[in-house]
Amino acid sequence: MVSLNNGVTEPNIISATRFATVKFCGYFFFLVSLTIPWVSFGFNNWDSQIWPFLAALLFLLSALFLDTQRLSLPRFLLLPLLPGILFLVSAIDSGLFASYRLAANYFCMSILPIAFLNFIQRYGELRKLMVISLTLWVIIAIAQYLGLLVLPNTRTTFDRGVVSLAPEPSFFGIFLFFLTWNFLAGQTRKFTAKNALFCAISLLAILLLAKSSLLLPFFALAFFLMIIHSLVLQRNLIVAVVILFFCITSALVGLFLFAGESSEKIRIVALTRTFLSEGPTSLILSDESGFERMLHIVTPFFGAIQNFLLPGNIETFNEHSKVMGNFMNDWMFGEKKYDKIMSWLGALVYECGIFGLIFYVILIFKMNTGRLSRGFELLLLTMFLLMAIPHAFPLTYLVFAMLIHSKSPGVR
Repeated sequence: MVSLNNGVTEPNIISATRFATVKFCGYFFFLVSLTIPWVSFGFNNWDSQIWPFLAALLFLLSALFLDTQRLSLPRFLLLPLLPGILFLVSAIDSGLFASYRLAANYFCMSILPIAFLNFIQRYGELRKLMVISLTLWVIIAIAQYLGLLVLPNTRTTFDRGVVSLAPEPSFFGIFLFFLTWNFLAGQTRKFTAKNALFCAISLLAILLLAKSSLLLPFFALAFFLMIIHSLVLQRNLIVAVVILFFCITSALVGLFLFAGESSEKIRIVALTRTFLSEGPTSLILSDESGFERMLHIVTPFFGAIQNFLLPGNIETFNEHSKVMGNFMNDWMFGEKKYDKIMSWLGALVYECGIFGLIFYVILIFKMNTGRLSRGFELLLLTMFLLMAIPHAFPLTYLVFAMLIHSKSPGVR
């Protein structure tokens, strides 16, 4: 053993260097996931990017070989590796890009939650970084709204809102929703001034910047469940009134800001007016984007039942979507051929069949604490995962890791 002049031994320096390396890789992974999950840097125009996955691999490998703390590898989170390997073999054999994308999706479904779980176990939940992430995304969105910044490979128009660091406004809204969820997840005292401010900024950004009609029903449902939680479980009328006041104030702010705009200019105004005047059915049938999203929720489960819960591919999915289209007759906006299923849970169940359903049931069991409040949370999560959430989106798996860790910090 070599002793240096200051009394620090060489093994201690090596150990400290290894610890610092693992910590750096962990923070790098966390920051990449919270800042650039969709930024392509001009390499491609894909909806999902590989950066969080590569950063997760770097962190896990550094923790495996350099850290003295044992790497946590929950067995049930290794299950998605199997369809990932099968899709990768199929991709190598066929050369189809769709198969490579499916393989990457299921590798992400395994690697990302394991990486987040190990990060949380080592360094905590780091909500300060979430505040920094929210600030960064909102500042960039404001700059885009004012016309000061234009990013390449974005898909939006004036009536749809800005995108910040996402490829389209709905993804910007999805990011804000999940970031808010992760900020609140695992906290025993959710109703604090700091949490209220975080939620307010996220909601106003969705309403005023992203203008995402997709997210508003889920925020409304989330607030409704929070009110029920306050009244039934905590018996706290004051908190319930505060939440209700916050919802009404947000709605009035939105109505005030959009009051002078015509339906033709602002899409969210048109959708809101249709919903209020003609009901939810007319809203779905009058909006092609909304109808398409609804089709991608229904068709995967319809197709999975028709397949007797055996795994299916995108070709058979398109066949089932035609059947659903014929069933809906004049409701269709025209026959389309899809290259992916735009539903996180729908894609899992359709592509993996009974095995995907079993995996999700196990996942819910691992996140469930048995409390009614957690049941509300998992119900909202399941409903949201029916929507067009990409499988490679990292904040989904941060929610999983947060909820698993809050139930059993030492999970293996």
